[in-house]
Amino acid sequence: LSTLKEKGYDPLDYRYFCLGAHYRSQLQFGFEAMDSAKSGRRGLMDRVARIREEFQKQAEKKADFADVEKANNYLKSFEENISQDLNVPKALAALWNITKDSSIPASAKYPVILRMDRVLGLKLDTAELEKVDLSNDIKALVEEREQARKKKDYKRADEIRNILSERGIILEDTPQGVKWRKK
Repeated sequence: LSTLKEKGYDPLDYRYFCLGAHYRSQLQFGFEAMDSAKSGRRGLMDRVARIREEFQKQAEKKADFADVEKANNYLKSFEENISQDLNVPKALAALWNITKDSSIPASAKYPVILRMDRVLGLKLDTAELEKVDLSNDIKALVEEREQARKKKDYKRADEIRNILSERGIILEDTPQGVKWRKK
């Protein structure tokens, strides 16, 4: 574990790596696999952080029964996979699926995500969006891309997205506007 820390991995990256394999199969350790696990866990943490932000905004609003029922279906799938031969990779897939389901409001899905995490131990309750300090030239590129999109110049917008990607910045177009994070 100390070697992994020295190479820039969080112990939870290793846990995520281990959760990705069924207990009956042999783990094939490698730093490429660890990079993939680190990236996957970071993506999950970012998703959960966004869901938590929405959950906090909706604090007074109770989730509809139908939404709670949909969220609980993911929990049921999660629990069935854990119960049936300890199929943690499929349980992890159920967690990912609920984070991606935009039809369920955060007020219904965030509590379910936390219940799943009690089993997985990924500390999703501490998830925060990775802060990115953008230099002025990168900010200018993001703004230029926004203008290109408004003018429907999607070719230029894609070119700028690729330039930013080469610089380690990933853009996400959301209904609230463009969000970015480090690769």
